[in-house]
Amino acid sequence: MVHDDLEVEISRQWLQSFKDQRQHLFDALCELIDDEDQCMDVIIKAQQNPDGLHEVCERDINDSSWIVKNTDQLPTLVGKYTWACQSQIALLDLEIKQLEQQLDIAIKEHQAAHKSQRAFLSLPLKVQRAVLSLFQIIERGYQHLGAVRVLQNRENFLRDRGRGNATSNRKPSKTEMQQSGTVW
Repeated sequence: MVHDDLEVEISRQWLQSFKDQRQHLFDALCELIDDEDQCMDVIIKAQQNPDGLHEVCERDINDSSWIVKNTDQLPTLVGKYTWACQSQIALLDLEIKQLEQQLDIAIKEHQAAHKSQRAFLSLPLKVQRAVLSLFQIIERGYQHLGAVRVLQNRENFLRDRGRGNATSNRKPSKTEMQQSGTVW
C-alpha cells in the first residue's frame, strides 16, 4: 500500500507541475498583451467547444515564419500568434482537468480492486500516457509566446524608429537586429 501511495503522490506532483507551467505561460502572455481579463475570456470561450479546440490545436499554426514583408501585417500576426497561444493554454487546462479526473477514478478503482488484481491497475500508466501530449501542448504554447514577443519587438522597433530623428531612422545594424530577435 505504501508503494501505491507513492505512485499516487508522484502522479499528483506531475499534474501540479503541469498546472504551474500552464500558469506561467498564461502570466507571460498576459504580461505581453496587457489584458488578463480579455485573455481569460478567449480561453474560456475556446474551452466551450473542446472538439473544435482539439482540432485547431492539432492543426496548429504551422506558419512558423515570422518574416514580415509588409509591416502593416505586424498587428495581424501578433493577434494570430496571441490567439494560438491562448488556444494552447485552453487545451492544456482541459487536458490537465481530464487527467485529474482520470487519476481520481484510477485511484478509486485501484483501492476497490482485490489485492491480487491491483498489480494490473498501474496508476502511473494512466497519467504517463498523456504526459507526452501535455509536453507538446506546452512546447507549442511557448513557441507562440515567443512569436508574439518577436513580433511585438519588431513592431515597437519600427514605431520608435518612426518617431525619431534622421539619425535614429537609419537602417538597423545586423547586431541590433540579432539582439532584438527580429527576423528581417
